[in-house]
Amino acid sequence: MAHGVSATSAHGIKNNGDAGDWDSAYLYMQRSIRSINSNLVMGESSSLSTIFDSVPFTGIQLATDTTMLPESMRGYAPIIRGIAKTNARVVIKQNGYQVYQTYVAPGAFEITDMYPSGGSGDLYVSVEESDGSKQEFVVPFATLPVMVRENQLEYEITSGKYRPYDGGVDETPFTQATATYGVSSSLTLYGGMQAASRYQALSTGLGYNLGELGAASADVTQAWSKKKDDEKTSGQSWRVRYGKNIVETGTNVTIAGYRYSTRGFNTLSEVLDSYSNGR
Repeated sequence: MAHGVSATSAHGIKNNGDAGDWDSAYLYMQRSIRSINSNLVMGESSSLSTIFDSVPFTGIQLATDTTMLPESMRGYAPIIRGIAKTNARVVIKQNGYQVYQTYVAPGAFEITDMYPSGGSGDLYVSVEESDGSKQEFVVPFATLPVMVRENQLEYEITSGKYRPYDGGVDETPFTQATATYGVSSSLTLYGGMQAASRYQALSTGLGYNLGELGAASADVTQAWSKKKDDEKTSGQSWRVRYGKNIVETGTNVTIAGYRYSTRGFNTLSEVLDSYSNGR
């Protein structure tokens, strides 16, 4: 399609009850904008849950779709850097299996298109020179869902009305925007904002490949809110995640979503759900 826009598609869920009735849980139109590797969604959907809790909405959303990238560029993987003395073959193994092979010219080289291969496991790199010599080194590797490749940007912009599961709750307008950026081969920064008439929140965090120690991320969200019939409050929510694969024992250790929230912290849904239609 022109400008990299695919045909529009509509999605809905049919009720098993009366003929012609539709369950409006998800009724939306979607366009794929390949020039920016993104999807444009119009209708009923939910915001992404990478940084904030997912929020159902009726409106519009523009967000990165990593499935539009080549398979070798999806998911997190470190950049492999080295120096070849001659024309050489580079072989990379992880957890005992070969995951990548390429040929490089003499001089410095970078490998940026390696397929991700699981949550962690050190990368064993072998540079086989044409004179028969060999260089070997290890690149520690671990990841978490929030991490992206160096110089890769993923984003989401959602704007519309809150779509509560309880029909008696106000459909309050709100906006959410998030971004995740790979600063380096090891460091990912991310953050976002949510805004409604009775709720505002800012979040920032980072994810880091700790090498042999695994991968960790930490973020904090500051929120200001006012529930119905309550005073204005503010509070913070802190979250830490950790992941590591112990290859020798086959043990995968993951601590996902350890969260501590101070008094006065509320999520967007908690606040908006407190406002009913005249009740």
